[in-house]
Amino acid sequence: MTPEVNLLPASYRAAKVRRRRVRIGAAAACVLLGLELFGGLFLHIRAGRVRDLLGAATEARNETRLVRQKMKAPAQESAQLSQQLALARRLRTTHHWSRLLGVFAQAAADRTTLTAVSTDPPKWTPNLGAAEVAAARPDAKSDIPRVIEGLTVRGCAADHDDVSGFVSRLQAARAFASVNVLEVRRDKYLEKDVISFEIRCRW
Repeated sequence: MTPEVNLLPASYRAAKVRRRRVRIGAAAACVLLGLELFGGLFLHIRAGRVRDLLGAATEARNETRLVRQKMKAPAQESAQLSQQLALARRLRTTHHWSRLLGVFAQAAADRTTLTAVSTDPPKWTPNLGAAEVAAARPDAKSDIPRVIEGLTVRGCAADHDDVSGFVSRLQAARAFASVNVLEVRRDKYLEKDVISFEIRCRW
């Protein structure tokens, strides 16, 4: 058996060992540096994503604030219109009845006789409060407060021309928004042949 003899100087062998250790340390440092760079890049990407989300949330809040500000004007206008509508409905119960009856009297000719004037609807609640007026509806039940929508007038005339003239004069008076003839028929009044009629006037 031949003995192995290392003829390299001890200083060379020590330098070789140091170089190997330096290479291993450099490789480990590169690995650690790479891991740190990857972690930093990942955190940078996540931070950018968070910044984008925060920016989008801020923009959404600003848009929501703008929309709310824009909705204030329509809401105020709607409330004002509701108040005006309630006031208009309440005014229907406070008409000057003598003036309206005067309109009917002036529209009726010599050959036209009025036999009845009634409110539409016949049952209504005077002096409604603002809340009750806002809640009142034309199609509501009879036990719910109602407001006057207009008047219904009944009468008789000598012929159809007199009825037409009466309707025309009512429309010309502009006391009502609409004047509608509900019924016209031949009838007897004080034992005379007449044309009876029923007319609905709405304001």
